[in-house]
Amino acid sequence: MSVLRNALPLLLIASCVSRPINPWKMEGWPGSQPGAEVEGEGLFDLRDGRSWTFKDRVDDTRPELTLSLHKIEDGRYLLRGRRGGDIEVTKDDGFLVLQRGFSVLDKPLKFSGRVGQGWHAAGAKCYFFGYDKVPVGGEQVRALVVAVDRRTQGGRVRDLYWFAKHYGWVRIRNERNGGLVHDAFLSSFEPGASED
Repeated sequence: MSVLRNALPLLLIASCVSRPINPWKMEGWPGSQPGAEVEGEGLFDLRDGRSWTFKDRVDDTRPELTLSLHKIEDGRYLLRGRRGGDIEVTKDDGFLVLQRGFSVLDKPLKFSGRVGQGWHAAGAKCYFFGYDKVPVGGEQVRALVVAVDRRTQGGRVRDLYWFAKHYGWVRIRNERNGGLVHDAFLSSFEPGASED
């Protein structure tokens, strides 16, 4: 009993220490082990008219989310459909970059690296989780999972993005303080204009 009494303060301290949100448990796919090479090229092609429609599986009363790309000039696109307004999307220095004006909002995808590797962007810690299976159009596709963790005034937020070749985003998940807010899967996809 005295061992338990002595251990109790340590357990209470440990439970109060700020811990990361537990990682999403993936279905698994070869190449998901820590240190495995990431194949990032081709996971997010910038094309005029490309659009994604997502259906939330947490709350089916939520309206579908539709995001679309519109070319501004070579290499620069406007992403429409986001809450909070349109943002600019580019590829720069090996990253997919989301920005408004000169302010970088996020770098949710790095085009090379290894599973478990991380980077910092706009006050967030981003890292490769590995590969997972996601249903798209009646088949299971291989998708790279990227986590973006940040602290806000409301607590911890984790955004998880699943990127698949030929599609780009195929799933978007949001967690706040360890609780699931939404988990949206691709329900319709338009590839946009053909590349030159």
